[in-house]
Amino acid sequence: MTPTPCPPLPELEHVETPRLILTAHTLADFACFLYEPARFAKRFDLANVPSPLGTETQDGLTRRYDASCRLDDDQLIWGNIWSVVTRDERLFVGVFCFKGIPEGRDAELAYYVEEPFRNRGYMTETLRAVVGWARGRDDVSGLTAETLLTNVASQRALVKAGFKPYPNAPDSAADSCWLRIDLKSTPY
Repeated sequence: MTPTPCPPLPELEHVETPRLILTAHTLADFACFLYEPARFAKRFDLANVPSPLGTETQDGLTRRYDASCRLDDDQLIWGNIWSVVTRDERLFVGVFCFKGIPEGRDAELAYYVEEPFRNRGYMTETLRAVVGWARGRDDVSGLTAETLLTNVASQRALVKAGFKPYPNAPDSAADSCWLRIDLKSTPY
């Protein structure tokens, strides 16, 4: 059976850094990433295919996808995945997403970095770019992220991007910590 060809690429929102291109994707692209990573790689001319996701990451992104399907079109930026790709070699580094429409004017971030690209500064660069992008929006005043207490590299990337510990975060679990950046008052 021949796969159905993907429709032409729409103009997708993106942010560029010296080393990376961050691209906001459509719902169809999100599903393609989750269930057909080789097709996703081909569609976006990537030099590598995203690695299979661990069960927990796959489950979390599937829940995010299901929730995004219920958003209005003008709200999808807060639910869909953004890919992180190297500019020069078109290597897939990872993804990030906002976990829904900003509540109380804060948007929660989640992200995943492929194993070969960890501890190389890519997520710090990504987070700084996301902070810069979010500062230009009127519908969000802060960004938050939850990380496991044992994930020191993730905490370090967030701190380097200007996030600070957020001890009063909602839904804090005993094995996690939250960090937050105030987009309107924290200098960058």
